[in-house]
Amino acid sequence: MLMLNAKLVLIHCIWAYAAHDMAYATAKQQDMDILFVCEPNKKRVKDTNWIKDTRTDVAALILTKNVEVIGHSAGDGHLVLELETCDIVCCYVSPNIEMHQYGLEVDNIMNRIDRRQTIVLGDINAKSPQWRASRTDKKGTYWLQWIHALDMVVLNRGGEPTFVRGQTKSYIDVTLSTNLIAMQITDWKVLDQVSLTEHNYIFFEVRGAKKESSIGKGKPITAVDWDRCRRSIRTMVDETEAKEHDQCTRLIQAAYRKSIQKQCNTTNTPYWWNENIDKKRKPESNVTPPTLHIGGMKI
Repeated sequence: MLMLNAKLVLIHCIWAYAAHDMAYATAKQQDMDILFVCEPNKKRVKDTNWIKDTRTDVAALILTKNVEVIGHSAGDGHLVLELETCDIVCCYVSPNIEMHQYGLEVDNIMNRIDRRQTIVLGDINAKSPQWRASRTDKKGTYWLQWIHALDMVVLNRGGEPTFVRGQTKSYIDVTLSTNLIAMQITDWKVLDQVSLTEHNYIFFEVRGAKKESSIGKGKPITAVDWDRCRRSIRTMVDETEAKEHDQCTRLIQAAYRKSIQKQCNTTNTPYWWNENIDKKRKPESNVTPPTLHIGGMKI
C-alpha cells in the first residue's frame, strides 16, 4: 500500500532575495521534503525546478525523493501539487483587494478540492479564533463557510504568531485539510528560526497518508436546516445591496453552506446547481435579478 511520509515548510518571503535564500537553506538544513513560498523572489524561481502559480504569488520546490509529484496545476494566487496520496494546495490572497474580489479568489482556491484528500496552506490574510486570531473578520467568516461546507479541519496549533511586525502580532498563515488526512498530520508548529522576513516558518509532517483516501465528492447531503437558511438569506439581504446575478448567487450559496447540518462528502455548491444553470446566468449588471426560490421560500 502506497503511503506518504513527508516534512513540509511554508514561508512568506515578500519577494526578498535574502529571505528566499534563507528559506531554502533552512529547508535543506531541516531535511524538509517540500518548501512552499508565498511571494517568492521572482528571479530565484525562474529555475524550472520551481512549481509556480500563474502570477508567481506562490511557489513550491520538491527537495527530496521522498515525495513524488504525479501532476500539478496553477491558477491566480494558488498552485496544486498532485501526489499519489493527496493534493496539496498552496495559496496567497492579498490583503489589499476588496471583499468581492477576495471572495472570488477564495472560491477559486477551494474549488480545487475534488475527490481526493487535500491540504491547503498559505497566507490568507483573514482573521478567526479558529486559527488563534482574537476576532473574526469578514474574510475569516468567508473562509469558515467553506471550511464547514467541506468538513475541513484547521490545523494551526499553539499560541505563536505567524506574523510579527514590531508590537503587532498576527495569525494569517493558515493550514487546513480534509478530515481523513488531518489524522495523518502531526507536529504542526511555528518554527523558532530566523527567516529575514516578518513572517515565521510554518512546519508540519504528513505520516502514513494512504493512496485510497478520498472524500467522495458528489454524495448527497443528509440534512439542511432550511429555517436557518432562510434566516441567513434575510440577514444577508438586509446587510448587502446585492443586485447583480453573481452577487445573488454567491449570497444563496453562502447561506446554503451555513445551513448544512450533516455533510456526506458534498460538492461546494447546492445539489440543484449545475453548469447549465451557471451558463444561463445573465452577467449584465443593470438587469434586475429574477425572483429566486430556495427551500420553498421566495426571495
